[in-house]
Amino acid sequence: MKRVTIEWEDEDETVHLGWFDSDKATTWDEKTFFDGNNMSSLATRSPHTHEELVRTSQGRWVIHTWSAWVGVQERWFYITAEQARDWLIRNTYDNKVIAAALGETPESESGPATVGRPRVGDRVEARIPAEMLAWIDGAGQQPGENRADTIRRIISTARTSTV
Repeated sequence: MKRVTIEWEDEDETVHLGWFDSDKATTWDEKTFFDGNNMSSLATRSPHTHEELVRTSQGRWVIHTWSAWVGVQERWFYITAEQARDWLIRNTYDNKVIAAALGETPESESGPATVGRPRVGDRVEARIPAEMLAWIDGAGQQPGENRADTIRRIISTARTSTV
C-alpha cells in the first residue's frame, strides 16, 4: 500500500484533508505536444511542470502535480468530477474514455474511508446572491479549494486588509 496524504497549506497552518491508497487508484497520464523546442504537457502547457489525474478507490478525484525544477515539491489536491472531465478533455482523451472514467463507483467497493474535514469552527449559514455565489465557485476558487475554504479565505483576506 502506498498511502498518499492530501493537505492544504495555508499561510500559518497545514490542514490534513484526507488520504488514499495509490496502489488501488486509477490514473490518467497527461498527454504531451511538441512546442517547437520541447515536449510540453497539455495539462500545464509547460515542459517543466506535469500533472496526472487520479481517481481513488472511493471515487474521489485528485490531481497530482510535479516539476522538473529542483526544490519544487509535488502536490496532490482534490478536484470535482467536472474539473476531472475538463482535464480529460484538455488532454485529448476520447469520449469513450471520459464516459468510462466518470462512471459510477461500484457500491461493493471497499478501501480506506474518507477521513473528512477537521472541524474549523462553528457552522454558519448565510444566503448569498446567485451572482456572488457564481463568482465564488468560479473565479474566486483556487485549485483544490472547496466553497467553504474559498469563503473563509475571502473573509480572512478582507479582515486583514481593513483599516
